[in-house]
Amino acid sequence: MRSIVFFLALSFITMSHQVQAQEREGNTLLGSIDKDGMNLSSGIRLEGENLVLWSRPKANAYNPNGYVTNDFISFCKVSYTLQKLDDHWQKTIISPMRLTQTGPEYGQVMMLDGAGQYRWRIQYQPPIENGFFRHIDKATGVAPWWKPFVLTYTFTLDAKGQIHKGVSS
Repeated sequence: MRSIVFFLALSFITMSHQVQAQEREGNTLLGSIDKDGMNLSSGIRLEGENLVLWSRPKANAYNPNGYVTNDFISFCKVSYTLQKLDDHWQKTIISPMRLTQTGPEYGQVMMLDGAGQYRWRIQYQPPIENGFFRHIDKATGVAPWWKPFVLTYTFTLDAKGQIHKGVSS
C-alpha cells in the first residue's frame, strides 16, 4: 500500500513540475489524459503570428505494449487538424516527431487565421502505421496496438494575441 501511495505522490509531483515548466516557457497546456496505457499531454504556444502545437504521448504504469512508465511513444502517425470555428478556414498536417529541450514530441508550427475560436483535432494512429512492429509470441510478445483515436481541444485567440483555453473531448 505504501508503494502505491508513494508512486501516486511521485507521479503528482512529476506532473506538477512538468506543467510548471511548460507554463514558464509560454506554453498553454490544453489537456492531459490517460488512454490505452498512455498519458497524452497536448499544448500550444504563440510565436509571433505562428502557433506551435505539440503533443507528448508517454507510457503510463499500465502500458500493455512493453513501454516503461514515462517512455515517449515513438513512431506513431499523428495528424493535426486546426479549424477556425466562425469561418471555413481549416488546415490538416501530419505532425513529425521532433526533439526539443523538454524532450521528444509530435509538433508542428502553423500560421493562424487571426483572432477567433479554434478547434484542434489530434488523430493518433499506432506505431504499426509507420512500420514499427511488435512481438506477438507468448514468451516476449506484447499486447496489440491500440485502435486509432481522436482528441479534440478548443481555444480562443483574442485580438490582443492572448490564448484562452476552451473545452476538450
